[in-house]
Parts: sequence; C-alpha cells; structure tokens
Amino acid sequence: MFQYIIICKVINYFKLLAMLKVEFPTSFTLLPYFKHLSLDYKASAVSKTRENIAQFCIDANKQNKPELDRIEREEPGYLKGVIRAFGVMLDEIDAPLSVELLLKYHLLATETVEMQRLSPTDKGVFRKEDVGFWVMDNNASEAGILAVLKKMCAGDNKYLFARDDIAPVDEIELLEYDIINSNTIEYYIRNKIDYFKSRIISQSDSNIRERALRDIAKFIKKYDYRFRSQQFGLYAISDDQESITLTETKIDVATLVAEAIQTYHESITKAESKNEALDCIIDCVQTLEQIHPFKDANCRVLVSIILNKLLLQNGCPPTMINDLNCFDLFDRDALVKEVVQGIPMETQAPNKSPVSIKV
Repeated sequence: MFQYIIICKVINYFKLLAMLKVEFPTSFTLLPYFKHLSLDYKASAVSKTRENIAQFCIDANKQNKPELDRIEREEPGYLKGVIRAFGVMLDEIDAPLSVELLLKYHLLATETVEMQRLSPTDKGVFRKEDVGFWVMDNNASEAGILAVLKKMCAGDNKYLFARDDIAPVDEIELLEYDIINSNTIEYYIRNKIDYFKSRIISQSDSNIRERALRDIAKFIKKYDYRFRSQQFGLYAISDDQESITLTETKIDVATLVAEAIQTYHESITKAESKNEALDCIIDCVQTLEQIHPFKDANCRVLVSIILNKLLLQNGCPPTMINDLNCFDLFDRDALVKEVVQGIPMETQAPNKSPVSIKV
C-alpha cells in the first residue's frame, strides 16, 4: 500500500511538471528507462517484441483503422511487407548492421507490396538518381535544419536545400537562397553577416555567424524548400559569382551507406552508457535517412526496422516512433525524446499502450 502511494505521488509530480512544460536534459530523461538494462534484457525484449510485432512496423500516429485502411489502399501489402522484414530482423538480431543487411530488409519489406514509386527493379537496390522530400512541420525543426547547415559548413556535400523544387539544369540564376549546399552556404552566411554588421554593433564575429545560420534555418523552415540528395549532380557558384552551375558527378550511394555504418560500429564500441549508445544509434539512423539510399520506403526500413534492431542489439527497449519522418530533419535531442516517448508501457515507458493491429 505504501509503495502504491509513493508511485501515485511520483506520477502526479511528473504530471505537474508536464503541465508546467519543464524540460529535462537528455541524460535525465533516459535514466529511468535505460540505466537498469543490460544485454541480458535482449532475449526477453525480442520475444516480447515479436508478440506485438505489428505495433513496431508503422508510425504510432497511424495505428488506427482509418489510417491503416488508407495505407492499404495506397500500397496494398504495406504492413505485411514490413512485418515480414521485421520478423527476419528479429530472427537474426545478433547479425551486425551491414550494407548487405540493409538491402535485404528493403527487399523483404517491399517485394510483395504494390508501390507506384518503386518498380520491381528498384526493390532491394540503392537508388540510381537523386531524391528529395519537402521540409514540413512533421519532419523538420529549425534546430534540425541548423545541424545540417553546420555539416555543410564543414564541407559535407551529400545533400542540399532547394527552393521551389529546382530541377537539375546546366545553369541557374543566382537568386537569394535558391540552392543551399556546402558550396553556397558561405556565400549566404557572408551576405547575412554583412547585413547584421550594418545594423548591429555589439556582437562578436562568432555570435554573428551563429545568428546568420539560425536566420537561414528559419528561412528554410518557413518557405517552400526541399531537402535533396546530390550524389548525381553537384551545384556550385560560378567563378564570376553570377550564377549557380551544375556539375554532373556520381558519388556511390553504397559507399556513403558503408561509411555511415562503419562510423556507427566505431562509435558504439566506445559508448560507455546507454545514453551514449542511444546517441550513436540515433546518429546512425538519421545519417542513413538523410542519405535516403532507396528510391522509396526509406522510413519503414531505416526507422521501423533498423532503429529497433540497433536498440535491441544494445539492450534497449524497442520503440514506436509517432511519425517516422521525424528522422529526416529533427535534431538529436528531439529524436531522443521521440524514442523514449515511443517505448510501450510494458517496457516501462509512461505514455504508450499496446494497440491491437490485425493484419
């Protein structure tokens, strides 16, 4: 009885904090869920996950009859395909993440699904052209966009932000913020800094640069931009600074995927806590999602299957992400919260209950 009263008081305390919108640091948020888990937990977690497999194969916000019916109309066989791949993943849970495994799960998840955007020859293979998606509220945050901009500043040329869905052309008139990538970002930052310096006096150069990046991130979030890969065409500002030119190139998608997986394997061996392990897992899944290695069906393979594979492999509970697209352009801290909040009640998360899904 005494324990029950204590538990109720703790629950009411956290409800009060939630009402007050109190934010916790990442390490504190994870502590109640992951600190007591070890690799010994994996076997029982895999078994429990298998019992409720359908719940982990689709966005949590789509686990209702109208949404499931809509998905089945648009892509007959969708859920069965993901469950098939997820089941195989559980069967071989100890198999290390690899390029071959990723291709295998994509084929299993899509092979029997009727898909308009994915032909039979595109299933189980990496894309052969650049792809992209719109920047929207459900898949992007200003902090997530800012993180990508900083990668561009560091020379990362895997992707770009394009305004008005710009198609590959030989030359594009240089308008404000038309194409933002590793080759153009410094040009736009300099323009912003010049603007700030003409109006702001008491700011250091480093602060002005950070503010410039944040302003660009806000602009991208507010207006019609697409986040695009650029493995088959690289944009750069011309020498005369008057236009943006396109250089046809080919960066092997398989190589980018292999590099991301290798980085994960190296970082996960250095993780000294479940918190650090979760950071490594999230970074890996988001890097793969931003590479967008497949022509279609990236989220279901990378976020539903690979994310949960890596969580289970590292002795963490599986999760039901509310909207799989959040791994597109949310920042890491936001993704940590998404993962923790998506852990079902039976694996000790506070706000998710099992949903009955019939396949």
